[in-house]
Amino acid sequence: MKKIFIVSLIVAMSLLTLAPALANDDRRNDSDKTASTLGLENKVKEAKEKLAKKLIPRAVTFKGELVKLSGTTLPAELTVKVVIVSPKKMKKWTGVHPEATKEFTFKVTDKTVLTRGYGAKSSLSEMAVGDQLRVVVKHGEDGTWTAKVVKDNSVHMLWSKKGTVESIDVTNRSFVLKQDKRVLTVKVSDKTKFLLKGSTTTTFADLKVGDAVAVKGVVNTNLKVVEARTVVIKRVLAPSTEASL
Repeated sequence: MKKIFIVSLIVAMSLLTLAPALANDDRRNDSDKTASTLGLENKVKEAKEKLAKKLIPRAVTFKGELVKLSGTTLPAELTVKVVIVSPKKMKKWTGVHPEATKEFTFKVTDKTVLTRGYGAKSSLSEMAVGDQLRVVVKHGEDGTWTAKVVKDNSVHMLWSKKGTVESIDVTNRSFVLKQDKRVLTVKVSDKTKFLLKGSTTTTFADLKVGDAVAVKGVVNTNLKVVEARTVVIKRVLAPSTEASL
């Protein structure tokens, strides 16, 4: 019995000795778990914030009228009086946001895609105050806006539209084309082709007031000006003229 009592006493004393150490280990484990949990929570929070920034829409599309063009060489700035904008309001941005009925200025760079109304490549030199534009702009971290795409809906292709020559300006190499519902100024250049049945050497000088013509070229419906590529004169040469040719 004495032996059993002594052994039990030794075991009890050993347990009492180990108790503080075990308690410290438990507290240390709890502390480690807390630190680990907080670290994980912080990482999750940071990941959510980064994802939220990526999900913020930074591109805005709007339509409006061009009211100011800083120049025809890049980089440049355009100012448009906004008519329609989407989205109407962006979250978490700095600087001015485009708003309907207000003027909005943005940058145009060599990375900006400039197109005509039908999608062909365009340039700043084809634009004019009063043109109707559709613009996609990107919001930068510094609060500035840069155009990704500028589509000039006032610039189109004129496909062999017929009319009558109302007047001719020899000095400026242009003529006035009168159509049923509008009057256009047609500008010609060295690249413009003139065609006249029965002649192989037709030029701008052969054009006469009253001629019926068909014009193909790039038209700005805002300016009512055509940069002619081809002018077909609907006139048959007289026999004497043909013989001289």
